[in-house]
Amino acid sequence: MSIDDNMANACCTYHTQSDENAVFALSEQTVHPETPFVVSLSIPQDAKVVSAKMSGVTMYMGTIPVMFEQRTATKWVAQIMLGSCSEPTMVWHLDVAVVNRDITSHYVYPVSVTHP
Repeated sequence: MSIDDNMANACCTYHTQSDENAVFALSEQTVHPETPFVVSLSIPQDAKVVSAKMSGVTMYMGTIPVMFEQRTATKWVAQIMLGSCSEPTMVWHLDVAVVNRDITSHYVYPVSVTHP
């Protein structure tokens, strides 16, 4: 799924979370199932995202690969769309592997998805 430049540039101010050398944020105040949203990730300049996936926490729904695109020396963005489940609110974890100076770190960012 390619990220619209306008969507990526306007991104991301909601649900900011800092974790050591990583800062996550969402493009939407409320994330709804089957509706695309963008996650931004700010990491140190020498770091690279090597893998990312979404996993259901509230209910197991498999894993969804997430493809981050590098936008600046420190900012990465990914457009994600999650499926619907029977729960009114579903919590997912975005697990991102980042390599910096030959050291791999994993960062987990919770995302709540609410039916409209």
